Amino acid sequence: MSSELHVDQDFEKFKPWAYIKEYYGKLDCWHRNPLKYLHDFYTSHFQRGANLKVLNYGCGPIVAFEASAVPYAQVIVLADYAEQNRAVAKLWLDKDPSRPDFSALYRYVVEELEGQGAGEVEERQDAVRRLSTICGCDIYQDPLIEKGYEGPYDVIYTASCIEDACYTIEVFGAALSKLCDLLKPGGWLVMSVCTGTEAGTLNMNYVDSIRSLLDRALAVKMSSELHVDQDYEKFEPWAYIKEYYGKLDCWHRNPLKNLHDFYTSHFQRGANLKVLNYGCGPIVAFEASAVPYAQEIVLAEYAEQNRAVAKLRLDKDPSRPDFSALYRYVVEELEGQGAGEVEERQDAVRRLSTICSCDIYQDPLIQKGYEGPYDVVYSGACIEDACYTIEVFGAALSKLCDLLKPGGCLVMSVCTGTEAGTLNMNYVDSIRYVELKVRETNIYEILQQRCGFVRESITILPLVHLSPEPLPDNLECTMLRDISAETCRRAHFSVQVEAGCNLTPDHSHSRPADVLISNWALGKMAACDISVTSPLNSNIMSEAGVTAGAAAQATELRKHEANDVKCSELG
Repeated sequence: MSSELHVDQDFEKFKPWAYIKEYYGKLDCWHRNPLKYLHDFYTSHFQRGANLKVLNYGCGPIVAFEASAVPYAQVIVLADYAEQNRAVAKLWLDKDPSRPDFSALYRYVVEELEGQGAGEVEERQDAVRRLSTICGCDIYQDPLIEKGYEGPYDVIYTASCIEDACYTIEVFGAALSKLCDLLKPGGWLVMSVCTGTEAGTLNMNYVDSIRSLLDRALAVKMSSELHVDQDYEKFEPWAYIKEYYGKLDCWHRNPLKNLHDFYTSHFQRGANLKVLNYGCGPIVAFEASAVPYAQEIVLAEYAEQNRAVAKLRLDKDPSRPDFSALYRYVVEELEGQGAGEVEERQDAVRRLSTICSCDIYQDPLIQKGYEGPYDVVYSGACIEDACYTIEVFGAALSKLCDLLKPGGCLVMSVCTGTEAGTLNMNYVDSIRYVELKVRETNIYEILQQRCGFVRESITILPLVHLSPEPLPDNLECTMLRDISAETCRRAHFSVQVEAGCNLTPDHSHSRPADVLISNWALGKMAACDISVTSPLNSNIMSEAGVTAGAAAQATELRKHEANDVKCSELG
């Protein structure tokens, strides 16, 4: 990481005015794309007045990509390596008559994206001037930014900077890791990068492996700071139980049945197994099927308040949570035993179980004295909730497997997704936590390459509908709603499902939209209604038999008749 690596780039000879004339002579997609992504990022992640500390690292002579940050920022720092770039940026901040004109970019943000009037454009530029300061930076130095500007920052934005200063993927990865060190725990790195297919080539856009480099940067740390922002200390176990364990459904039946099938197919009763539930939360129920086979059960959990609620359950405290519905499903439905056995099974879990603390980021990852080894390690929705990247997830899973005896079994309940490495935001009683999405292929690769499992010993079971109740009538509509919402998210729109539009001050016309898209056009939202119809409906069958799309047209007409007048009144 020496300075000689970038001397040949001629940054000292860089001509900012020629650059502005060449690339900022007119507004096009190369400006609109990052400006819109930044707009969507701030509107979907923060509340106005959030007092953020924002850094644009490698800003060049351009002061425009801060436009969307203004309503959310308290401080904006513009950092650039080249002195001549900083000089031109300073002309703009000082409102010097010779300054470059970026008003077209500000008009696009303020008028087109936010839907505000033309008079707000100049005010937004002045606001950027008030909030911003300029400093020097050099990705090859330590520190990589001028003294006094080391952060930490809530948001770091960098566009066509790091990859322009690095000659190899390895140097790029090291530089990216250093840049991440300027972030607060839970802070955001936003990059505008042109990716390509030939990674590592020069004079090409070669950073399609950004995600793996970020994975490496985070995995090197593997420290508790990576999950501090998960708010586990504020996690409300009683709110969680009320939200997710109010009734028995397929999300409980699937893992309970899979555990039942696992124990009955792999072991003989009285096998005297040593079993660990890693990341049990406040729930003491997924041990029900283990009892006939276990000699000892250990419940390990990171959050102290979760362990306290689990202990109420084990101590048979009168205020304990009630998980008897889960035990009845296992004992009566899966095992075919009588109702009298349900309480006995719960008491057996109490006799066999102990509680301890754990932290996947520590070494050892479980309280001293409970390091195992174990015959069975079960983990349900734990590891992926504690890890921000696939690489960190793999490292954590490898450490967990070290607690197994040779030939031991790892059993996991994990929600897989198609977009590996993305984070799904969840809330329990307003407390935020995230869940990492992993693909089945990720699980196979990690278990084989990092944990030593053979492919034939790995079984992945799908989520199936195991409820005795019939499927809901609106299942098709719900599926279409979720698919539509996910498509919008992948297109970088801020989207909510079943969200009120609040079209009138008294909320009298705030029927929830199936899919609500914020800032769809000119600062206005789009409220989408999803309906499922059939040509076999008796009211339309005869027409549908001769006219393609008749059922959909009839439904559309009915919706227009019911809502057009009110929509026109509301503008």
